[in-house]
Amino acid sequence: MCGRLKHIAKQDIVLSRLYHHINNRLLDYFDEHLKPRGLNLTTWTALIVLYSRAGQMVRPSELSSYLQSSRTNITRVTDELVNAGLIERQPDEVDRRQLLLRLTQKGLDTVTELQAVQTRKHEALWSGFDATEKNEMEALLRKLLGQLDGMRQDRA
Repeated sequence: MCGRLKHIAKQDIVLSRLYHHINNRLLDYFDEHLKPRGLNLTTWTALIVLYSRAGQMVRPSELSSYLQSSRTNITRVTDELVNAGLIERQPDEVDRRQLLLRLTQKGLDTVTELQAVQTRKHEALWSGFDATEKNEMEALLRKLLGQLDGMRQDRA
């Protein structure tokens, strides 16, 4: 393409494509140990959000924000986790119009069991990078995320 279209910023395109490939491989990498349990990275992250919250409860709208996902998708994710017995819906005692999602004992056991595997996978993934490289990577990715957030706000 660069040979045919001289104005293309080759490195910008290469960086974007590399990120796309890395993202897909990261999803596959983290999903491989979750799939046998009927989970994927999205459902796992939902469980972790619940696990980390006081009382292990969260409103669906809050989960949507944490996962940066549409409320429609959160309903689908929630349905999957409820059907698997990992979370339950219950009325919010403070505001009866609201529902809360709560981690079940089975959900808690699943998080406890899989967290060790997840931690080892993270450690293995980043073992080839020293502390300085990790700090640089984090700074650059945060900068890219900020750039994307700014572009999204400009379109709104």
